[in-house]
Amino acid sequence: MSEIKLYALPFSNNAMRAQLCLDEKGLAYEYVQVDLFKGAHKQPEFLAINPRGQVPALVDGEITVYESVAVVQYLELRHPNPPLIPSDPKRMATCVRLIGEFNQKLDPTNIFGSVKFGGKRRADIEDRVGKLLAECRLWEGYLGKGPYFVGEMYSLADIVVLPFFAVAIDGLGLPVCDFPNLHAWYERCKSRPSVVKQPWFAAFAADKANLDQHVLAQPG
Repeated sequence: MSEIKLYALPFSNNAMRAQLCLDEKGLAYEYVQVDLFKGAHKQPEFLAINPRGQVPALVDGEITVYESVAVVQYLELRHPNPPLIPSDPKRMATCVRLIGEFNQKLDPTNIFGSVKFGGKRRADIEDRVGKLLAECRLWEGYLGKGPYFVGEMYSLADIVVLPFFAVAIDGLGLPVCDFPNLHAWYERCKSRPSVVKQPWFAAFAADKANLDQHVLAQPG
């Protein structure tokens, strides 16, 4: 049995971030499903692992890490090969900066929860839609022609933002005509073996097909 345990849920895009890193590095781990819809995250057994009651949580022997970006950064430091942060100082700086921008700027614009669970539509959250689209335009420019966010190397920056843009594209209908670079990058990422095997895509299929939730594709 693997010493690493990933507590996760296939529907969670945050959990996908941790699993992407584990799979990209080829690490053996045990996937422990925490059914949020049945309240498993509120049970004492799980709260002892993550007192915030959220997935993912990673247990590596006697070490516990939660918060998905912290998990992938820990894995990079703990298992540096294959590397997911460039050694070139300029590209390294870009990678680290993009992770910081995700935490501070991009992730706070996430509206999927309000759309999926709050029943909000574009007219209800037009100001938040505008902020999300403005951020997406910045990242469209950061990517350029790619192929990845720091150039030729698929990096931790790609892993960190991939679940966010997966939801924006598949769940919220980010239009390809306005964001061709992001769509091309997303398709490129989806061809990687570590991404193909993610259970998130099957779990999220119904939301991808629910066009009522595609508020980014609707006229403002």
